[in-house]
Formats: sequence, C-alpha cells, structure tokens
Amino acid sequence: MTRGPAALVAWRSLTGLMLLAIGRKSGFALFGTTPDAYLGSLAPFVALSLVVGGLDALGGHVALGLRVLLISLISLIAPPVIAEVFCRVWRRTAEWPRYANILNWGQLLMIMAIIVIATLAAAAAHFGVPQTAAVSGGLVVFMVYGIAFQAFAAHGALKLTRWRTALLVCGTLLGTDLLIVAPLLVADPHTVALHP
Repeated sequence: MTRGPAALVAWRSLTGLMLLAIGRKSGFALFGTTPDAYLGSLAPFVALSLVVGGLDALGGHVALGLRVLLISLISLIAPPVIAEVFCRVWRRTAEWPRYANILNWGQLLMIMAIIVIATLAAAAAHFGVPQTAAVSGGLVVFMVYGIAFQAFAAHGALKLTRWRTALLVCGTLLGTDLLIVAPLLVADPHTVALHP
C-alpha cells in the first residue's frame, strides 16, 4: 500500500514526535519547515476542537460548548503565535514554522501523556496510594513533562540559548493563560469554571 503525500507527512511527523517525546534530537528533522506544514498540522486539531465544542452544544450545553471551543482554539493557536513574536525579535523566523509544527503535533503527545499518567495514577490509587495524592502527583508529572517538552522543542527547533528558551516558554505559557482567562472573566466575572 502506497501512502499519499499527506499520509507521508503525517507519518514523518508522528515518528518525529515519538523521537522528541523520548528526548531524541533526530526527531526535529522529520517535521516540515514551511508555513504550509504548520497549517497542515493545525487543521486536524482545529477540527477536533470544533467537534468537541459542537458535541457539548448539541447536548444542550451551548455556553459550555462555546467555552470549550474558545479554550481549545486559544490553547492551540496562541503558543505558536506568541512564539512568533519572540522569533521576530531574535531573528529566528526561518525556524519558526518547524517549531509551530512541533507544538501542534505536541497536542497529540499531551493527550497520550495524560492517558498514561491517569492510568498510572489510577493504578497507584488501586494499590493503596491515597486518591488525592495519586491525582495530584499525576497532574504535577503531566505539567512538568509538558513544560519540559515545550522547552526541548524550543531549544532544538529554534536553536535558542537556555535563557531565551526559558523566556519563550514562560512567555507563551503566561500569554496563553491570560488569553484563556480574560474572555471567561469578561463573560462571567464571578467564575472561570467551565460549567454552564
């Protein structure tokens, strides 16, 4: 069976993602370096966000569906856009499409990571670890891994110093969080919860 161009790009990107997930720098070369590669990696995750938000809306929770959609789209689009500003200042615009591409595919990695971590937390709770401790520990591991992956991707794809890598990661995380929380506070200043 032969693969079409889109399937080949996806296969290369998934292979690159798995290599980067375990800290192998050889994974960087498998990601596209053009704006089209970035847009191609963005499309499936935008579609997924639309489906999840739409399902909530169809289930009678229109406000929840819109919030989920908004948060998903901001979480997906804001980090590469914020990083692009840093890249312009540091003259790394040629490297930006690869980094943005990796960030998009990294969404899939984070989904897989949360599944593995949740499974391990459930197993730990089953073997006597208090459930609160197991869940809290799992969330800490997930957050640390997510930040470490983003830093590894920025350092390798953008060829940044450690200080610039730290500044980029902190800036994108803080900027994205502000973009998520601000509209929710405007919509309902008493709560930023997702419940309708």
